[in-house]
Amino acid sequence: MIKFNDDNIYVGYIKQLLHTFNLPCCKIDNPSNNYVVGDYFISANKNEIYKVTKVDENNKCSESVKICNYKFGDEVLNITKNLEIRNNFYDSYTHEYLGEYLRFIRDYKGIDLMSLYNCFSNVLSVNLDITCNGSKFSSTDALYSVYVIPVKHDTTYTIALECHSKIEICCGHYSYANFLDEEPIGYKKFSDLRFSKPVLYKTPKYYNGEQESNLKMFIKLPITNKNSLVILEGDYTKVTNTICTQFSRELAQQFFSYIPKYVPFIKNDVWYLNDNVKIGYDSSYILKDVICESFIDNRGSQEKVSDLTNEEFQQIKDKIYQKYTVIFDSYISCGDDLVCGDDLVVGASEGETTWTSSKIYIKDITTGNYDFQTKPQLLNISSYDKYLLANRLIEYLSENVITSDESIVNNIKKVQLVLAGNTTNKLNFNAYGIWDDEIRKWVYNYLNTTTDNRGVKLINLYDDLLCYIDKDVESELKSLQLTLKARTRIKELGGDDYAI
Repeated sequence: MIKFNDDNIYVGYIKQLLHTFNLPCCKIDNPSNNYVVGDYFISANKNEIYKVTKVDENNKCSESVKICNYKFGDEVLNITKNLEIRNNFYDSYTHEYLGEYLRFIRDYKGIDLMSLYNCFSNVLSVNLDITCNGSKFSSTDALYSVYVIPVKHDTTYTIALECHSKIEICCGHYSYANFLDEEPIGYKKFSDLRFSKPVLYKTPKYYNGEQESNLKMFIKLPITNKNSLVILEGDYTKVTNTICTQFSRELAQQFFSYIPKYVPFIKNDVWYLNDNVKIGYDSSYILKDVICESFIDNRGSQEKVSDLTNEEFQQIKDKIYQKYTVIFDSYISCGDDLVCGDDLVVGASEGETTWTSSKIYIKDITTGNYDFQTKPQLLNISSYDKYLLANRLIEYLSENVITSDESIVNNIKKVQLVLAGNTTNKLNFNAYGIWDDEIRKWVYNYLNTTTDNRGVKLINLYDDLLCYIDKDVESELKSLQLTLKARTRIKELGGDDYAI
């Protein structure tokens, strides 16, 4: 894992990668983006660059002019940039630049690697003297350090820190040691933090007409606290290594159908209650956990499922049902109207709502709400060393992982052959030799249902699995056979190259 001031071959590779790649200083356009006049953006079809010439009262682009065509990696004067190699060390400049690169890869390629990147930057504020919610954030305070972290507007961050004193956070636009806003915003205070229990912080929405590149998060810590600080872009407090991440949309609808007042609907992968209250970080209901237990329904008796092989599971799967307990952190009183018959047991304590189903048969689990994510390595290590990158990120940066961006067709063909020979379901690949996210689904399910010789699920053995074909996934797939059945199924997809 890389730390500040490291000097090794991996640091050299990262610097050279960022130095040679032409990184656009603009966003990929989408309806949620906010702009100021003079901003550039890459069109939604990702092949043109535009300049904003007019915005409306909501900071949305109302008029723009085309600058040029664009292809990934192109150099465009005044719009793309390259890392300057100033030294051989991994410094804050390199680290923040890498964050910009990873965000661009996420938005342009659809490959999200932000769970492998610690947004913390070892930069202390200079000439800062602001007050937010009555609390002072000052560079001259002898008792506190104020760190400056580049962030994005209206984005949730997971923060992990071991600190038993007061921690305060706010946001503002800050550039070249100058505070650009009239006042800071987004104040939040924590009296005590445990590294093992990360918290969430959501940055403010677009405001004050300043460019997003200047938005910073200010974290005020006691100067005596030297523990590692991890800030991940996204919500990783709910990451689980169990099959329960397949709590599907259909299953959710069935689960909550016992409570007509609270039947949710799903829009853009977000759950909403039917009164348009969002289930999420900034809402009245925060999904805390989904606990699942499996039972064999054998003439009315309940026998818990354990240590089943995949073959045994396939034989009795129609006799298995799942009991789910869905737990919310809730700021709404439950009330008696939530107790709705014998099929639903509702219990509530202060600040928490628990809903438990009596029976939901396994055949009702149709499509998974896949997160493809095991626990981030960066959230597993608390020490005085400030680790910045997960080990697995180097695999992705050096193109040693088969993803949707894979350029070697035979690599994808080999993976498809393995999958075709080891599944009873009909494959949904679009074409032989072309990446399809069905591969990620298959890998996720395989790791989640296969155990090692100790009975431990494969998905529980590794950090930072994103269910692409990295070296650990490849190692697990090597035990699978390339069978005649696989070749026959691939032929059905139009593939005829068996010399691999």
